[in-house]
Amino acid sequence: MSSLQRFSLKLICLSSLLLILSSEALAADQALDLAKRFFDRENYEEAITEYKRFIFFHPEDQEGISDALHKIGLIFALSSNWSKAREVLRRSIELTEDSRIKDKRRIDLGVVLIASKDYSLGELELLKVSYFSQDESIRKKALYFQGIGSLYMFKWKEAKEIFMSYYPEDETEELKGQLEKAQHLAYKSPKKAKMLSLFLPGSGQIYAGNLKDGICALILNGLIGTFMVRAISEEDWWNATSLFFLFQRYYRGNLYHAQKQAELYNQELNRQQALKILKTIQEEVKPR
Repeated sequence: MSSLQRFSLKLICLSSLLLILSSEALAADQALDLAKRFFDRENYEEAITEYKRFIFFHPEDQEGISDALHKIGLIFALSSNWSKAREVLRRSIELTEDSRIKDKRRIDLGVVLIASKDYSLGELELLKVSYFSQDESIRKKALYFQGIGSLYMFKWKEAKEIFMSYYPEDETEELKGQLEKAQHLAYKSPKKAKMLSLFLPGSGQIYAGNLKDGICALILNGLIGTFMVRAISEEDWWNATSLFFLFQRYYRGNLYHAQKQAELYNQELNRQQALKILKTIQEEVKPR
């Protein structure tokens, strides 16, 4: 074979290789584009199928796989499949080498953790970004969601500090007022509710705001106690003993429910205040 023929053969092989590589790149782009179109149209099952297809056929494309996993994680989050969303988002973060993308996805993971009520881990992910990210806009975004997480945990003082540093002072009068009010809510004391019901069954529930259950507890315990005393006075020990155990059961339940009712009252008070603050943020404060 002449040198000219060998050169021509090498050129053909090189051209074929380049054609194959460009075809694979085009196929990868098309696969991701199709998956993205399904995602944008909220056709999530088909989107996941296409993203998984891309991952299977392009195992060498680490950044592409990272992006596909990120989208799959968001889809799981939208369907409230929190455990899978967390797992997939973490893999997405591990695979990407772009620090900016990594930080943005940590924020997504933090939000998912907060939404799934794993507040401490969510707060930790957001803290990593707000302290260590090199991008100011990303740090600010992480700080904002830290504030949201503090609201969900009813950490009013912490939420106030975060939002006052996030928003300019002249935009936060209403928000500041709501956060200050949250620090002075009129809570019910679970201990006091229990003590009240210790001396007068049902009074603890009434104190905690549940009039209906309080009256029922008062009547029920009163009736059982009355019949028990009557049985004792008549020396009807069988019925007296039976009524004693019944009274003891309802009396203890009355103490438990009084304390629980006070705790539920406080939780609802916190929840309502958090909703007011979130509404203020959405309606009164300009997004940054």
